[in-house]
Amino acid sequence: MRIATKFSRKSSDDFYYCYSVLARNLCSSFKTIPTTDIYFLNSNRERSLQREGVNSFSTRDAVVVCRRDHPGVVERLLNEKTKRLYYVIDDNLWAADHDVSLPEIYRQRLLSLRNGQHNKLATAADTIVVPSPALFEVYEQQGFQVKMLDPFWSEALSTDWCFQDLPADAPLRIGYLGTASHAADRKFVLEVFENLLATGANVELTIVGDHDVPPQLSTHPKLRILRHLDWYFYRKRLFKHRFDVLLYPVIPSSFNDARSANKLAEHAVCGGVGVYSDSWAYADFVRVNRVGLVWKNSVRTWVDNLLSLSIERNFQDLVGSLTPVHERNEIAGREQKAFWSACLEAPRDSCS
Repeated sequence: MRIATKFSRKSSDDFYYCYSVLARNLCSSFKTIPTTDIYFLNSNRERSLQREGVNSFSTRDAVVVCRRDHPGVVERLLNEKTKRLYYVIDDNLWAADHDVSLPEIYRQRLLSLRNGQHNKLATAADTIVVPSPALFEVYEQQGFQVKMLDPFWSEALSTDWCFQDLPADAPLRIGYLGTASHAADRKFVLEVFENLLATGANVELTIVGDHDVPPQLSTHPKLRILRHLDWYFYRKRLFKHRFDVLLYPVIPSSFNDARSANKLAEHAVCGGVGVYSDSWAYADFVRVNRVGLVWKNSVRTWVDNLLSLSIERNFQDLVGSLTPVHERNEIAGREQKAFWSACLEAPRDSCS
């Protein structure tokens, strides 16, 4: 029997969207990107920093640029010859040459970044900061000085799983937070969801953006589509949502292979049990610490397992506590703070 649940599309999501549009041009803090916050600013908010641009900062001895900034800002900072330059980049831009899983528009944006600001900043940088072993290897093989840092979320992570409050007859609340760069993974999720619906499973799915949703799903009462928001407001909205399960398929590709551990903490913010591909670089951490579920990249496997979860509700048998994710995030924060403290104020030749 199919149980339909009608979502209200007029909700707090409209508030966050309207607020983001109004506030976008008021302050640089509204415009930061994930790279800036989770690899630099979250661990340095108490530090005395000169804000040079949306994603660029300086001290007396050092300059930090995170991914990209206004062309005039980047050119000015490249001329700061007396200061050390640290460049933070969190994607494999070389994958854009041949990774067919990337949407064409996004692929072209990556190429434009790589061939423009990235190449100038990487060449000038004393150290390039990256978030994953695969990306570390990409830059190290090209002869760059590289430092790897785990992502750090300054938000309070949930201490309990949301499924603990799920009524026995309520729909299983499934979420997927990936957007444009996750095209192949989103396609996988939507295929899983459509197959779940065909079984009559008591589930709901929430995703961000509707650009690739097939017509037969676009108005389905069990699919909730959130608006795209600027990163600042996305983080604010994330606290308002609670999911029992958060999907993160990582279909193998040169781009996906360089992804970070970011989704561990992001999922913990809203208390969802993450479901991850066994091909993801951090699958072993999830499996060993029982902080999520790890499945092979098969639509049939995900459909069968999610259907079973929606019926059995046996999460307690499958996962432990969120403590290892909290500990990993806290360690990341300490390591970031120590690294940036040493680099931002130290004499030019004392930090690498």
